[in-house]
Amino acid sequence: MRTAIVYEGNQGGSAAIARVIAAEAAGHGPVIVGEVGEVPISELEGVDFLVVGGPTHRPDPAEGPRSPAAAHVLRESQPTANGVRHWLERVPARPGFSAATFDTREPGLRVLTGTAALGLYRALRRRGCHLVTRPASFLVGPGPEGELLDGERERATLWAAAVFRRAEHHHPVRVAG
Repeated sequence: MRTAIVYEGNQGGSAAIARVIAAEAAGHGPVIVGEVGEVPISELEGVDFLVVGGPTHRPDPAEGPRSPAAAHVLRESQPTANGVRHWLERVPARPGFSAATFDTREPGLRVLTGTAALGLYRALRRRGCHLVTRPASFLVGPGPEGELLDGERERATLWAAAVFRRAEHHHPVRVAG
């Protein structure tokens, strides 16, 4: 199985999670892994499985905490030109293609912190992809470095192993929302 792992953010938690997933993917076949600006769409030719991830961008503190309505608006906001959601907008529709999504975010309720993985999930579904697992969130500490919290690498390793088992057997899942 040829896998591509594309993530947003060249340092911090998202890059670390992508490397963990790439290590697991290597046991299942050739792997392309890179930050969104490093992986041209043409590199997806011949790829069987796509994993996409990135950080959940924290809202501006001046705006105060998110309400559920604000979280909905932010989830549906337009992707930035250099982000993974914008990259996905350019990916040709691939019906039947298998995929998985992840994000990194600070600890807390999803309604307050948000989750980029769910938006990535939706973007891939619009491209005709079948997701083999629910979107996953891995926790990072506060600050621009976004370092993974203790135990998150190990949790990512277990998640990646389960994802590749499902991908080999192409068991799609549906997530409400």
